[in-house]
Amino acid sequence: MKIYTSVIFQWDQDQGKYTEVESESYEYDGPMALCFGGGDDGGLTGAQKNTLNAQKRDVESRKGDVTDYFQELNRMGQEERGINTQSRIDDFLSQSYMLDKKSDAAIKGGKGLTNFETEFDVEMQEDIRMDTFAAETQKDKLDYAKGSIERNKARFDQLASLEDMIYQIDTELQS
Repeated sequence: MKIYTSVIFQWDQDQGKYTEVESESYEYDGPMALCFGGGDDGGLTGAQKNTLNAQKRDVESRKGDVTDYFQELNRMGQEERGINTQSRIDDFLSQSYMLDKKSDAAIKGGKGLTNFETEFDVEMQEDIRMDTFAAETQKDKLDYAKGSIERNKARFDQLASLEDMIYQIDTELQS
C-alpha cells in the first residue's frame, strides 16, 4: 500500500478541478493497525479534513474576489460608455458649428446660392449627422448590453465553478 507523506495540488482552470502537482510517498506492507487510519474504510484523517476545510474556505473567499472583479469590469464598461457618448456629442457639436460657419460664409460670400438653397443644404447635412449620431448611440447601447451579458455569463460560470468545487469538497468531507 502506498502511503503519502506529502501531496501538493494546484487548481487547473482548463479541467475545472485540482490536479496533483507533486507528491512524496513510500510503500507500506506492515500491519494495518500501524498505518494509523489508512484502512479500507475510506475515512479521512483529521489532517485531511483540516486540509479540505482550508481549501473550502479558500474557494469561498474566491467567490467574493470573482464578484469584486466583475463589478469592477462593469464599472469600467459604464465609464467607457460615458466617455464614448461625450466624445460623440463633442464631435456632433463641432460639426454643427462648422456647418453654421459654412452657411454664414456662403450667404455672405454671395457664391450664387440663395439663402434657401444654403439653409436647405445645411439642414440636409445636419439631418445626416443626426441620423449618424443616433445610429452610433444605438450601436454603443447594443455593444454595452452585449458586453454586460458576456461579463455576467463569465461571472456566472466562474461562480458555478467555485460552487462545484465547494460541493466536491463537502462530498469528500462527508464520505
